[in-house]
Amino acid sequence: MSLPVSDVFDAINQGSVVVVSSSDTHALTSDDETRLRTLITNTDRLARLDAPGEPPALCLRSAYWAAQTLHFLCRTLLDRIETGTELPPDLVASQPAGRTADEHWSVDLVFRVLADVDRRCAGANQLDPLRKTIADLARKWPLSAVGISGESTADSMKVVLSHTSLHRIMVDRIVTRGDTERAKLPCFADAIAATAPTVIPDV
Repeated sequence: MSLPVSDVFDAINQGSVVVVSSSDTHALTSDDETRLRTLITNTDRLARLDAPGEPPALCLRSAYWAAQTLHFLCRTLLDRIETGTELPPDLVASQPAGRTADEHWSVDLVFRVLADVDRRCAGANQLDPLRKTIADLARKWPLSAVGISGESTADSMKVVLSHTSLHRIMVDRIVTRGDTERAKLPCFADAIAATAPTVIPDV
């Protein structure tokens, strides 16, 4: 019996254990989409309570894609015999363009755990090929990339930096996660110095 995408998303939000099998699919059924809509809407509502300033609007299509992609990553962590590590063509084709703040906010509602997935991969095998897929995603979605080594694309960074709330969220996340690599970037250094004048520890 396959595990719905919404169950994976719900388990991650609750901090509980989820077991995914190789027979699971990242495709959304109508029932799954209905449940996922509720979960994402609730997550968005809670995230807004903690967000500095006025965060962007929710884009359900972008959040759905992120949930399907996270489902694929979790599935791949479990099974390397029947499952490839590259993002499936349908998820590549449906990936949001990342040109708007709404898309970055909505993807991050799910991808906020991307660094945790990367650490899980690295813990088992530093050369795990799934880490390249995660790194490619991190380049496109800088808000979710905090804690993952590597640069994000200039275009995606421009979107985040141009939105006051997203910029502030990223600064706070860099400090919280001890991302010394990003803390040294000129676009964050001054804000981080004002927030955390002491040295940010590596974590």
